[in-house]
Amino acid sequence: MKKIIYLFMGVILMATACKSEVNNAETLEESFDERVELGQLDSIRAELQKAMPNVPIDLYKKAIAMHLQFVEYNPEDDFAPVALDYAQGFSEQIQDLRSSISIINRILKEYPDFKGKQMLMYIKATHHDFLRDTTEARMAYEDYLKEFPKLSKEERAEVEELIILVPLSMEERIKLNSSN
Repeated sequence: MKKIIYLFMGVILMATACKSEVNNAETLEESFDERVELGQLDSIRAELQKAMPNVPIDLYKKAIAMHLQFVEYNPEDDFAPVALDYAQGFSEQIQDLRSSISIINRILKEYPDFKGKQMLMYIKATHHDFLRDTTEARMAYEDYLKEFPKLSKEERAEVEELIILVPLSMEERIKLNSSN
């Protein structure tokens, strides 16, 4: 249980470490209206890597918009779901968890066999949990358990514990952790 609480606290600390403006995925996509090619996506990711650890928010927004625009022009491309996954990850980096969730939902709907589906479903649940969308968080964790019935006993137990923790505030979670 301590491991889960520390993990969740780490996500919260990471998420609150940098301040950002919030844009939804649709607005970001509309902000970049030219055709984007794979090489441009490689270049923007290299630019992000080079700017680490102090990546300007506008650079993340540009990368999100480019990856979304690539998918708009190339929805059948093998890289399309990967591009969306990058966009959701960049959205997470700038604290735009609602856009990240929106993009994850798009991946799960349009690319149901995406190789990163398990991780995305887990991320979606934790984002809802962090945003205190308790009903959505609980449903997302339960969907995760239903979708992946062959999880190890340990993995299943950890997610079941997270479901129990969903209604608790961070203070209550910390208090619970310190009593264990």
